[in-house]
Amino acid sequence: MLTETISTSRSVAGRVIGKQGRHIIDIQKQSCTRIRSENFETECQFIIEAETEKAINHAINLINAQAREPENRNALTFVILDYPPSACDNLIGALLQFRFVPVPDSPAVFTVKRQMYKALLCATLPDLTAPAVYPVVTLDQDPFLPRSGSFCVPASIPHCLDVITRQVASAIRYPQQVTLTLRFGMQLFYHYDPRCVLPHELDVSELCKQRIGYPTKLTFQNGVEDSEAAVLIDWLALEGFDRIRVEGEETGRVNLHFQSTRGDGMVIATLKWDEICGAWKQTKLKKSNHRLTILTFLQASSDRLDFRLLLSSQRNNVLPDLKFKDYLHKLQENTTSEQRRAIRFGPTAELGVDCVRYKIKNNFRSHNPLSPPRNAHFKVSLTSVEQGQVSGHPGHTLEVSVSHHAWRRLKSATRELGAGPGDGEPSRDVARIAQEAVEAVTETIELARRMCRVMGERKLWWEG
Repeated sequence: MLTETISTSRSVAGRVIGKQGRHIIDIQKQSCTRIRSENFETECQFIIEAETEKAINHAINLINAQAREPENRNALTFVILDYPPSACDNLIGALLQFRFVPVPDSPAVFTVKRQMYKALLCATLPDLTAPAVYPVVTLDQDPFLPRSGSFCVPASIPHCLDVITRQVASAIRYPQQVTLTLRFGMQLFYHYDPRCVLPHELDVSELCKQRIGYPTKLTFQNGVEDSEAAVLIDWLALEGFDRIRVEGEETGRVNLHFQSTRGDGMVIATLKWDEICGAWKQTKLKKSNHRLTILTFLQASSDRLDFRLLLSSQRNNVLPDLKFKDYLHKLQENTTSEQRRAIRFGPTAELGVDCVRYKIKNNFRSHNPLSPPRNAHFKVSLTSVEQGQVSGHPGHTLEVSVSHHAWRRLKSATRELGAGPGDGEPSRDVARIAQEAVEAVTETIELARRMCRVMGERKLWWEG
C-alpha cells in the first residue's frame, strides 16, 4: 500500500472536504483511494493511501482542482461547433466528422503564437431520407474543465435541447445549483493528434475519446474575432455603458474597460476573454458592491460567436413556459440588438405578472426593519403566468433583490394598477407591471441573469 501526503491551507480545506464529506468521498470513489485529513494551525494535510501511484496522482489532481475552485463549476456544458455555412443544414443520418483546417496567425484570431487548427464539421454521404436522429456524445470528464460536455451541430439544436433538458432535470433531483452553458463558438485546437490534420478526418466518437485539456492530447480554446468584440461593445451600450474601449489585441487577450453612470455613480470594470472557457470573465471592479453579470450574445448559429444561455434551477414546482422552445429557436435566427436584449429580459407581451409581494430583507446594519437605511435591499417576488390564464394559477415565483429606490418604484406601480397581494382578478396592464419590474432593477444586470434562470426552470419543468 502506497502513501502520499498533500497539504492545503485551512481556508480551502472545507471546500475540498465538502458538506458532510461529500467532495472527499467523491474524490475517493473516482480515484479508488482512501483519504483522511489532519488539521494543523495554518494548514490541513490529506493522507492518501492507494495500491498504485497512478491512483494517488489522480487523487492529488482532484484535490488540487477542488482547492483552486472558488465557486461551483458549470455542471453541464454543451459545445456546439460551427461548420461551413454552405454545408447542408439537414445533416440527417449523416456520418458526422470533424475536419481540422490550419488557421493562419492573424490579429483577428487571437492565438497563443502556435499553429492553430479550426474544427470544421462535415458529413459523408448524407442520407436525407433517414429519420431525424442526431448523435450527442459526452466527453471524458476532466477536473480542470466543466464536469461534462457534448458536441452538437446547429442543425440538431432541437434534439440537443431535448437531451439537455432531460439531463438537467436528472441533475436537479436533489437540491443543488445547476448551471447549463450552451456555447456556439469557433473552436481552435492545438496540441493536436496527427490524425486530425487534413486530408485525414476524425469522427465524433474518436474526437470525444481525446482527453481534452491534457497537454499530450487534444487541447482547444475558443477564438474571438474583432467582429465579436464589436458585438460585445454593442451589448454593453444597450445596458447603458459608455466610453468603452478594447485593449490588449496584440497580446492575444481582449480587455474591455467600460464606465457606467447609474444611480450609484460611476462604475469601472475590466472584462477578459477566457480562451479555455470561451467566456468573458470579469477581472476587476472598483466598486465591490456593484454586481455585474455578462449574459448572452445572440447571433445566427452559423456565425462564429460565443452564445451562452445561463440557466440555474433548484428543486421546486415550476409552471412551464409553453412558448420557450419556439421563442428560443426564433431568436437564434436573428442578430439585431433589440432581439439580443429581448432574450435576456423576456418578451413583455408573453410574460404577465399577476401578483407583486414585497418584504424587507434583513440588513445587518439595521436593527429596526421598519425603518431601513438608504442602502437597504428588498426581496421582491414576481409570480409569472401566461396572459390567457386566470390569476392564482400555479406559477413560478421570481425573487430578486433590488435597492430601496427600485422597491419604491415597484410599490408605486403596483398600487396604481391595483395588482396587490391577493388580487383575485388578472390585471389588464400586466405588461406594464412587467416593464416596471425590468426598469426598476436596471441598476443591476442581476435581473437579466435571473430572468434567464426563470425561462430555463420553466422549460425544464415542462420538458421533464
